[in-house]
Amino acid sequence: MRLILAASIPFFLFGGVTAYVEFTNRVKPKAIEYRTQSAPGSWSVQLYTTAELVGDLDFDEPSLKVLFKGQTILEDFDTIAAKEQIVIDPLNKVSMQPNSLFLQARCSAETGADAKADRHAAIRVQVYRGKQQVAEKTFWKTNNGQLIRGELTFKSATDDSDQSTHDSEGSH
Repeated sequence: MRLILAASIPFFLFGGVTAYVEFTNRVKPKAIEYRTQSAPGSWSVQLYTTAELVGDLDFDEPSLKVLFKGQTILEDFDTIAAKEQIVIDPLNKVSMQPNSLFLQARCSAETGADAKADRHAAIRVQVYRGKQQVAEKTFWKTNNGQLIRGELTFKSATDDSDQSTHDSEGSH
């Protein structure tokens, strides 16, 4: 009798595990599909800098890096002159939901007369749909740092009279 009982234990265990797996497959919820509706029109971004931006190849730090929805859309390691206009055109995959544009710039570590001008360094970011400005924000350099960082959140207007929302963190 013990032999029959010992032989039947693996069958009960295997049967219990099989029943549990089948049960969990039957009650498993369906995967959620996220569908984003693309915003109509051609989109672009314009950046204006007030100070010279420099990259650091030794530490793999770009002079300017722009991310859209977490994806890098611009990464420049070259020196960017002050008052230079940088245009990102087209800006792809803009959705009707809120969109996030993050930027990080590295100002030069000048000393002397140019240091006072660099102390108040800023980058102005403007987002356009066609020729209509949808969002705008200016990011300022911190007091003793070399970096300018910020995030601009904007939403595609459903009609031409609707205005965008701005992230208020860090704007002056």
